[in-house]
Amino acid sequence: MSLISVVIPVYNVESFLKRCLDSVLCQTYTNLEIIVVNDGSNDGSGTICDEYSEKDKRIRVIHQPNGGLSAARNSGIKVATGEYITFIDSDDWIENGYIQYLYDLLKKYNADFSQCAFKYIDKEDELYNNVTNTGKEYLLNQEEALVDLLLTKHIISSAWGKLYKRIFFNTFTYPEGKLFEDVPVTYDIVLHSHKVVFGDRPYYNYFYNNESISKASFNLRRLDVITFIEESISKVLEKFPNLSKESQIAIFRINFGVLLSFKDKHDFPNIQKVTYKRIISSRRFVILNRNTSFKEKVKALSTYFSKRVVWTLFKR
Repeated sequence: MSLISVVIPVYNVESFLKRCLDSVLCQTYTNLEIIVVNDGSNDGSGTICDEYSEKDKRIRVIHQPNGGLSAARNSGIKVATGEYITFIDSDDWIENGYIQYLYDLLKKYNADFSQCAFKYIDKEDELYNNVTNTGKEYLLNQEEALVDLLLTKHIISSAWGKLYKRIFFNTFTYPEGKLFEDVPVTYDIVLHSHKVVFGDRPYYNYFYNNESISKASFNLRRLDVITFIEESISKVLEKFPNLSKESQIAIFRINFGVLLSFKDKHDFPNIQKVTYKRIISSRRFVILNRNTSFKEKVKALSTYFSKRVVWTLFKR
């Protein structure tokens, strides 16, 4: 049984942290080192971390000044000794079989990383995504995995919900001081993978927090995601120039998400103009691609009217 490192960045999540840690301690796969990085919390999170480390010798706690999510992940990576590594956000929680499922998938197909399905759940237990739970397993080569990632069919750009070979993180680290820091690292890992496997079982529960930074109203830091996706797509097209159409769909999706974060037409109007221009130039690829969902096609069609129509239809 291989040692698996579980890295959990923690910052001011005392209301959710016990749920997260309990879900890790209840895993059916037990050969774990659990690295909890308290990233300068000023609530009771640090105390909870220490209390849990006394309960279970597998837990190691790192206390550090606040540096952000990437800094916390990178600190965990530096001390991780497992052959494989998984990341769990501290306000999320996992089902009992999460690690065993991902490990079995990875070993069955000799893949470089595995990913499971997931649920987006808010504090009212409302489900925000479509969960099929078919149990199907999808083995993807590098090009297939890149197409899947660009279209977000199964593989997503988030760090969580995956089990990776630890060796990837000898090369890649998460960019610090940025939002959406998962994006470039996930693309780099896929670009250096031979085989990726996705299993359609929802073993990861993502807490959909409407108050989090990434879902807040527009600020200039949200543009990090556009920079990251453009840089990642450049690497993809250098190796697979035939994926230009799929790349345009990814550009549409990212810019559409940024557009929804603007408060109104007076909110950063010059940036809105550039964002909308990118959407206009890429929307036809969404409409014409048979692998995009009906909802995505409606999003693309809505942009032929006005931003007001887009915001009315899709702003939560």
